[in-house]
Amino acid sequence: MAELEAGIRRAETALFAQFGLTPSERFVVVDAGGARARLRVLEVGSGSPVLFLHAASWFAAHWAPLLAHLPGWRAICVDMPGHGLSDGVDYRDQDLRKLQVEIFSQLFDQLAISGAPVVGNSLGGIRVLPNARTETHPGGHHPQLTGPQASARALQAFLS
Repeated sequence: MAELEAGIRRAETALFAQFGLTPSERFVVVDAGGARARLRVLEVGSGSPVLFLHAASWFAAHWAPLLAHLPGWRAICVDMPGHGLSDGVDYRDQDLRKLQVEIFSQLFDQLAISGAPVVGNSLGGIRVLPNARTETHPGGHHPQLTGPQASARALQAFLS
């Protein structure tokens, strides 16, 4: 496992370097309905926070090409549960909607990003949509669903 983790880190470092970015890394622990997981968070830039959630089978670093075009924002990219270097979550015998709301509510709280815009690609957007419909919504913005081909100009307009 250590060899795999080292390989992932090398590949991500090279990817971010191609775009002149050096992310910081931290982990947050969520505990929802007995489903405890350590989630990896990569951050790039400074300014107002924006949360980026990737698609299925991807990882946080896939946002690097887009992040290079978003100066003035603090991009917070999460390896979704079971992806990248984040722990998996056992969803068996769980109310999936409730579990997702709790996981992402805890994530928003621990990252202290209440009210921050959320940009989700496919699964990343779908996973956080229930939060937008509950009392535990992270803030005043609804998730923005976008594909990997999203232009930096369109995203800057959304964030403004």
